[in-house]
Amino acid sequence: MNWKPNPWIAGTLGLLLQWPAMLYVIRPLAAFAYLAAGLALGVFGMWAAPRTASVATCAAVGLVALPVICAIHAFLLARRATAPAARPWYSRWYGVLGLPLAAFVLVTTVHSIIVEPFRIPSSAMYPTVPSGSFVLVEKFGFGYYGRHSLFVFRQPPSRLPDRGDMIVFEYPRDPDQLYLKRVIGVPGDRIELRNGDLVINGQPAELRLISETVDHRIYEEFIGDLRYSIARTKRPFHASPPGTWQVPDGKYFVLGDNRDNSEDSRYWGFVPAGNLVGRVW
Repeated sequence: MNWKPNPWIAGTLGLLLQWPAMLYVIRPLAAFAYLAAGLALGVFGMWAAPRTASVATCAAVGLVALPVICAIHAFLLARRATAPAARPWYSRWYGVLGLPLAAFVLVTTVHSIIVEPFRIPSSAMYPTVPSGSFVLVEKFGFGYYGRHSLFVFRQPPSRLPDRGDMIVFEYPRDPDQLYLKRVIGVPGDRIELRNGDLVINGQPAELRLISETVDHRIYEEFIGDLRYSIARTKRPFHASPPGTWQVPDGKYFVLGDNRDNSEDSRYWGFVPAGNLVGRVW
């Protein structure tokens, strides 16, 4: 057998698809290493983005540098390669192309049906979810099967959120937008806001001051056995409107944890169950 990997094909693959390039030059362990490195840099960059700009920039530089390094690596390996006694199947075109395609189908299926990452662009859920953070949303059972803006298949939800859950949903006034809020009222609840303080079914939510920043006071809010953090702005962008809401069947009352800087059910009403996308892990 006289076949050897072509250096130019190897280098081009290295720029486009790092771990398949290593399969082409018959280096399966290197393929795994490049795959792990790409995933690690991606996850680390998503984690660092809302926290440390300089670290996130380093991760982004690493993601740009990785294809260049792999292209040079694959090119040199191909130039130095000798004809193998038997060419493995994964180095042939159907392995080099088929494995990434299978991985894409698997990831798309998982994101469409089971769990999908979402980036949170606003500070409405501060301090729980800072602006720019990524969250994993559990989708199975909530009736929204598909990746947003790619394809969508809906069916009636077999699971429903509980009070206190953070949920992702289609904004009722514009379903093309996805929002993240916390469920405060479930069907049948009576929700009141008195000077920004929450009352559920006649029971005031307990607040306990945790810390203060220059702009916010951070509280722990207690609703029965539930507890989570909320922020109240020292200089509110707008006052929380007082009011009373009776949550109807099939709908949910949601609030942002950043109570004085969140457009939520106080302003545009309830979230229908049919708008649910999933629950944040």
